[in-house]
Amino acid sequence: MTTPPGLTAERLRRALGRLVAHHPVLAARLDGAGGDAWTLHVPEAPALTDDALTVVREVPSLTEAITAASRTAVGELDPHTGRMLRAVLLDPGDGRPGRLLLVAHHLVVDAVSWRILLPDLAQLCADPDTPLPPVETSFRTWSRALTGSAADRRAELPYWGEVLGDTGPAPYGRAPDPARDAPDTVHRMVTTVPSDLAEPALNEVTAAFHCTEQDVLLTAFVLAHSRWRSEESTLVLLEGHGRDAALPEVAAPARTVGWFTSQYPFRGRLTEAGPDTTIADPNAAGRFLKQVKEHLRAVPDHGVGYGQLRHLDAASGAELAARPEPLTGFNYLGRYDVGENDAAAPEPWTPSPESAAVWRPAPALGVHTAVDLDITALRRPSGTELSVSWHHASRLVSDEEIAVLDRWWRTALETLVAAARTQAAGHTPSDLGLLSLSQDEIDEFEDEWRTT
Repeated sequence: MTTPPGLTAERLRRALGRLVAHHPVLAARLDGAGGDAWTLHVPEAPALTDDALTVVREVPSLTEAITAASRTAVGELDPHTGRMLRAVLLDPGDGRPGRLLLVAHHLVVDAVSWRILLPDLAQLCADPDTPLPPVETSFRTWSRALTGSAADRRAELPYWGEVLGDTGPAPYGRAPDPARDAPDTVHRMVTTVPSDLAEPALNEVTAAFHCTEQDVLLTAFVLAHSRWRSEESTLVLLEGHGRDAALPEVAAPARTVGWFTSQYPFRGRLTEAGPDTTIADPNAAGRFLKQVKEHLRAVPDHGVGYGQLRHLDAASGAELAARPEPLTGFNYLGRYDVGENDAAAPEPWTPSPESAAVWRPAPALGVHTAVDLDITALRRPSGTELSVSWHHASRLVSDEEIAVLDRWWRTALETLVAAARTQAAGHTPSDLGLLSLSQDEIDEFEDEWRTT
């Protein structure tokens, strides 16, 4: 992050101490990770360790300094001893804006956590004595509520069983094998959808179809994957922030730092036309977007129940484990404000232009999906673009195949933008909560309204 001019190490250390005290999970300790059972201990009275903050004052090259500092900071993380957070202040001196590198273990933060931590830290650095907004639900309370209410989700089992379907041929020839498809066999391709396509996809299409950005991007992914594989059904593992579930007598963890990610299966099925037609025809693509939108609205409680049943309820877990596992992943991380790469003076507490220099370790988890798509909308002063990251098990899917999939993904976005500018756009049944109308009836009403 870019720091405000004049930020001292003493002020930053005090702010970090209060930040850890306010969000205790940042000092959590992991026990028993060697076996199947493990426990994350969250301290009652956490404190910032003496070595959590490092100051670098000689900074001839920000890019090189950030790469070196991040590699060291990542190496110092150790969940077994509670070393979950590391900070490095790169101070160029002369009162000029510096850089603050923050590194946290994924066990204690998710993408939403940074949106909580950074404003809190900025507030504490500006005024160390200012009170922070309260945390309504602790990480500990939420975790226990998830476990305690898992069996109550058993009524959802028929729904998840229907989504997963029956066992059949693996979509990529075989499922990933941990012995052969190790993390070092995962290849990554990063591309960018420029603002001239990204902005109408995120703004025009969502307005025309009264839907969310995830609805649009997921629809484009299913269209592209269906065309790439010449299949009419795609089983996708969706990832969400996991904070929107309704748990008994527990408030949503809107201001709770931690890892709350939820994963659940979603099946996109072309029912009106084949993949060749649907990805090329704006009317067919628009109708499919409406279908995806309605299916997402029908997911019980934003999908959190699937994880509870699969991992926290033994009987349900065995039943779901017998079903096919999704081998295709999708995750939309949302919008993030970033500065221009050539900005002379980035705004304080925004991601710095040198963020790409942060060193990231290779994945430590085994491969459980063959193809994953991660999307982030980067909102710059000059326009919003999409950062598209493809991860694929190279022994199952080649780099050339992913390049083809990426091209179909762009084609799908273009077709959906075209659909937003035609009569294919409109409402769906979930938009009309007090009326019971089918999609065909809604389309008829809207067509009649357009022509009168």
